Amino acid sequence: MFASQNECVVESFDSNEGWCEKTRAFLAEHALDKWVTISATESVEPTTTADFIIWDFDSGSKRELLMPLAYANLAPAGVMYVDDMQSPGIEAACNALGGERISDTPRDGFSRYGTFVQKAGY
Repeated sequence: MFASQNECVVESFDSNEGWCEKTRAFLAEHALDKWVTISATESVEPTTTADFIIWDFDSGSKRELLMPLAYANLAPAGVMYVDDMQSPGIEAACNALGGERISDTPRDGFSRYGTFVQKAGY
């Protein structure tokens, strides 16, 4: 919704095509699909600078190793949402990005959560 109200460019990377399809359907159902590019990929090859990135890539070391590439594609003052921050490796990789951690979001009523990180330049 934020993207549609602020004309942001949103890019979402996920290694699971099934989740990409679910996300595309949800966005289309809510008339938000024109603001978001969803890439099912095993690598990160940004095509445009994004104002907001949803980082819910394949779990494990690949997610951690490729996170800086996605972050590099983030516009100055852009925001990146990193899912599954309860994982020590993901949290360490996120903290190494150097952005300002601006908010955490609990998910599913468990100890799983994501966080929003803002890139310098605002």
